[in-house]
Amino acid sequence: MKKIIISALVAALLVGIGIASQLIKNQIQKLEGCL
Repeated sequence: MKKIIISALVAALLVGIGIASQLIKNQIQKLEGCL
């Protein structure tokens, strides 16, 4: 059971990091557009 929980947490982390990186890229593009 623990392995399933750990793998689920890792998957959630990877998804969260992916979404965060996309948001950061979008913000950087907006800032560059303003400049």
